[in-house]
Amino acid sequence: MSVSENLKKAVEEKNIDDIRGCLWSCIAVDMNMTGRFKESLGYVLSNGINEYELFQDDDGTPFKTEASKDNFSELGGLLRVNFSKKKLDALRKMGLSLYPPKMESEGPKKNQGTGERPSSRSGEREKNRKEHMQKSTRESRVIGAVGGATFGAAGGAFAAAKFGAKVGGIIGGGLTGACVGAAIGYMLFREA
Repeated sequence: MSVSENLKKAVEEKNIDDIRGCLWSCIAVDMNMTGRFKESLGYVLSNGINEYELFQDDDGTPFKTEASKDNFSELGGLLRVNFSKKKLDALRKMGLSLYPPKMESEGPKKNQGTGERPSSRSGEREKNRKEHMQKSTRESRVIGAVGGATFGAAGGAFAAAKFGAKVGGIIGGGLTGACVGAAIGYMLFREA
């Protein structure tokens, strides 16, 4: 895993808006924020950008903290508009609950006391594991597409609003962002 060139450039130029955008984008592919996001945030903070520059004061917009995919998506959109430590911490906690980090495989375990490998049930376990992985992959594609659409819609609407577009531009920006975000989310998670 490595830090993106866009983030490196934004840090070098001390472009705080671009840094926030890059970090926010990392969340779409690292929803528990323990991999790419963590590495990217560490890079930012260890290369001349401090927390006071990076994080905005919380704007007080209420949000739900119960761990659900809808609340995660909604809070992600709010974070894009107001990159506050309070919102990021709540999103990270929710992400860890909804998308726990995957543990590395430890390989086949020996039966306790006998020193032997598991016997006939191992074939059944392997079949169940494969079925579970196929289901998880399908769910990841859907989650990736929905998450990408949600983050894309919020980002598109925000960008349209920030640059002075009228209501039609905001809606169009949101719809365009949703379509692009859904496509990116599906592509990122199709091999998950």
